[in-house]
Amino acid sequence: MSDYLHMKCAACRELLSAALDGQASGDELVHTQDHVKTCASCRAFAGRLARLHRETRLVPAPEVPDLTASILTAIGAEQHGREQSRAWPLRAVLAVVAALEIGAAMPALLLGDDAGLSAHAARHAGSFALAIGVGFLYAAWRPRRAAALLVVAGALVACLTLASVLDVASGRAAVGSEVPHLPELVGLLAAWLLMRETAVERSLEAI
Repeated sequence: MSDYLHMKCAACRELLSAALDGQASGDELVHTQDHVKTCASCRAFAGRLARLHRETRLVPAPEVPDLTASILTAIGAEQHGREQSRAWPLRAVLAVVAALEIGAAMPALLLGDDAGLSAHAARHAGSFALAIGVGFLYAAWRPRRAAALLVVAGALVACLTLASVLDVASGRAAVGSEVPHLPELVGLLAAWLLMRETAVERSLEAI
């Protein structure tokens, strides 16, 4: 007698199904719950319906291969490629500067001929030019070693620049005669930029 007279089992079961799909109103849910409390058959039906709903909705996820390693490797390779593409022009500049320095050092070093200097002084100057040229060439070959070159190259270029400024200011040298020292400045700048690029690359690899 506690059940609603108009609530039939067929209607109740239809509302149970609608409730699982979120299509039953609040009043219909109340009436359905009241009927299920007093009807063992509909209560059993509700249990079976709930189990079937879970089985059809909750399907085990298919096995997917773990692609984490390959994805991270691909990202690292792509980043490495971008870093290398930026480093190559700098390496090319260093190689050109190295060739100029080594070529300019040969007459002084082998023949002792350098702007009227004595053979001994000319060979000393040629040795310095050859050393800086070899340093630039090594940095172009091994970009990650560019930082080690900067200390020596920086000191040498700073001394050359200071000497050129003093000589030009005192009238002992013309501005045009100091132009051959420009490759050293270009090489130092290229080595510094290359050091920055390789430092970024190493930090990305560490991540």
